[in-house]
Amino acid sequence: MAQGPSSTSPSGTTPSATEDFYEFGVYRLEVSSRSLFRSGEFVPLAPKVFDTLLVLVKEAGRVVTKDELMQQVWPDAFVEEGSIANNVSTLRKLLNPDFEGEGPIATVPKRGYRFTAELRLRSATGEIAVHAPAAPPVPSEIPLEKSIPAIHGSRRTVSRQIRALLLASGIVVVLAIGAYIYFVSGRHAISEKDTIVITDFTNKTGDAVFDDALKQALIFDLEQSPHLNIVSDRKVASTLLLMGRSGEERVTGETARELCQRAGSKAMLVGTISALESEYLIGLQAINCVSGDVIVAEQSRATGRGKVLAALDQAASRMREKLGESLASIQKFSTPVDEVTTPSLEALKSYSIGRKITNGQGDLAALPYLQRAVEIDPNFAVAYSGLATSYSNIGQDTRASEAARKAYELRDRVSAHERFRIAGSYYLNATGQLDEAIRAYDLWARDYPRESPPLNNQGFCYNMLGQLDDALRKADAGYQLEPASSTLAGTLAQIQLALDHPEEVRKITSAALQYTPDAFVIRLPMFQEAFLRRDTAAMQEQLLWGESHPGDGDWLLNSKGDAEAYFGRLKSATSYFDRAVLSAKKSDNAEMAAAWQAKAAWIEVEFGNPDAARRYASGALATAPGRDVRAYVALAWARSGDIAAATKLVTELNKEFPQNTLLQKYWLPATQAAIELQLKNPAEAIRILQPVEPMDLSLSFPLDFGAMYTTYLRGEAYLQLHQGKEAATQFQKILDHPGVVINFTLGSLAHLGLARAYALDGDEAKSRAAYDRFLELWKDADAENHVLRQARYERGLQI
Repeated sequence: MAQGPSSTSPSGTTPSATEDFYEFGVYRLEVSSRSLFRSGEFVPLAPKVFDTLLVLVKEAGRVVTKDELMQQVWPDAFVEEGSIANNVSTLRKLLNPDFEGEGPIATVPKRGYRFTAELRLRSATGEIAVHAPAAPPVPSEIPLEKSIPAIHGSRRTVSRQIRALLLASGIVVVLAIGAYIYFVSGRHAISEKDTIVITDFTNKTGDAVFDDALKQALIFDLEQSPHLNIVSDRKVASTLLLMGRSGEERVTGETARELCQRAGSKAMLVGTISALESEYLIGLQAINCVSGDVIVAEQSRATGRGKVLAALDQAASRMREKLGESLASIQKFSTPVDEVTTPSLEALKSYSIGRKITNGQGDLAALPYLQRAVEIDPNFAVAYSGLATSYSNIGQDTRASEAARKAYELRDRVSAHERFRIAGSYYLNATGQLDEAIRAYDLWARDYPRESPPLNNQGFCYNMLGQLDDALRKADAGYQLEPASSTLAGTLAQIQLALDHPEEVRKITSAALQYTPDAFVIRLPMFQEAFLRRDTAAMQEQLLWGESHPGDGDWLLNSKGDAEAYFGRLKSATSYFDRAVLSAKKSDNAEMAAAWQAKAAWIEVEFGNPDAARRYASGALATAPGRDVRAYVALAWARSGDIAAATKLVTELNKEFPQNTLLQKYWLPATQAAIELQLKNPAEAIRILQPVEPMDLSLSFPLDFGAMYTTYLRGEAYLQLHQGKEAATQFQKILDHPGVVINFTLGSLAHLGLARAYALDGDEAKSRAAYDRFLELWKDADAENHVLRQARYERGLQI
């Protein structure tokens, strides 16, 4: 057992001799310093996880109910019951390896938890034994009349029951052993590494609503299982494309079997429904993809159309057991689909079609079906979550926030599996708390380690935080699980671009085009990577794609505008920005139209055109004054000198979104620093921007929107202070990260800032070289460009 004086607290100090602390096994729990040690080594715990352990330890030997835990761990907040289970799960993963049996925390079914380890309290007055575990009860023989039905538990339970049965008659022994052999062999039908394809139902009822609704319901049922590895609908759609078929084609018969083999799956789950008057018969078969043999089968009946989903739930649960999942897992992760999604077959069908169209045609095309699903059932939480994701993917952040909040309000109506997705979306799209979103996705990935979305979403969050190495680690892990997903490929490509890995970008995007040739999330990094290589032909190819794809094309038009501005061609740049705005409006995406107007305002102000910048900024607010648009406009107004308007927006945003990570840690400080620069307070601007430095490489949404603006402002502040060396460091930082700044105007203007910094530092040779690099980039710039004329003047050239 660990001795108290041998270790130190997190602060590095030895605990006081008079300090009370608990000991159990190799662990010591210090109450006053809120610290846990293992054999003298500090073990970091999240605050609520520590509180959970402390409550259980203080009540050792007694059952602590879930209500008690919620009241003591979260006294001033309402939380869902799953938060307790998550904390206990975390503690078990930490503590169990150091204890025999089932670990020191026991679950008491339908009641709560009990701390069972031997425990001592040490204090200045001596050592007090708090709890010693009771001896295990003597096992009793199983009553003969209950022996056969009881064979449904864990392997250990079944083995114990079989041994008891050996004491009974020979006939009973034979029956019991036969049941045991069937039970054990059935549990190896599908391993956790095997994947399963869910096919479309064969509908023999004549009722079209069953065509899509039952497959979606079955997916919801089986996705709850941590044991089963279901091939995602994204991979199904991409595999169909590789087979030369439509990504929205129904998956049945030989098509299903070929897809199953191409996906490398072991089995396909085939469903049928037939009807005789008011009675419905549902059949499920797991079929070997190669041999065509039936692995396991299950049936259920429903009396009336309204009981079909309940019957399907029953069949799915029994099928999960036959495929090898434990009863404990099924009981924990098996909530009836009509209770946690929707009892409406029509809403389920509309949602299913929306999911299918998302994979084949993109988020914009799927919106009407997802919207219809929540119109049919306003309590369909999972559909709201799907809407939040689709809105976010196309840049409609206000609608994404509203949908994410609605899903979160209804989260008690979803399974544990979907609750993870909804929580992550809520923190990412509604409150903007990126750290909380990362934690939510971490919990999702912990319980469902074979699913890619939580890893990809964590990568996206780290991307926005500017933590590119962490972003790469998570996004790549997700991509390896599902390389056919355009969303995952696009996220990974952007991160690889930011890390200056162009070969990886070309490799990822080239592979992704085989699956989804019409995804802008792939086309955009292709355009940007081509820009960095100055490959105008490749850029033009992607631009032509964008011009022929309304709804997604505005991303390419905007990026082309950035490329033109990068080289000082402002007239051409604004024409592309205007086209991007028009394209977004035609697609009913006012929020992205406003974002492109805000982008144009930034470009105008950096080109020395404050009046034009204000016009674009005012237009953006008139188009869609959402959270992000107001943040972009605030910075444009600050840079253009409209301090009063910028300050007003900063105050509003700070009040409305106090928890939003990007606003509070990036955009609002950037705007406040820009205001101080206008007021000729460069030292204050630097002070404001100092905490922002860890997020200098932030890739906020859209992914190329305002990259490294804070770095540029810091460089401008040092120029005002006449600190050339410090200013040069900031501008060089921009030039050292071409994959982050890409084709944003600051990438070329950084050369001009560097030239001015070297001049202040007295290094004329480096200053001239930097001026010449800038002028070479702007050799085809608009002749009347104010910035160009000033640069030529500073270089000593004719204007």
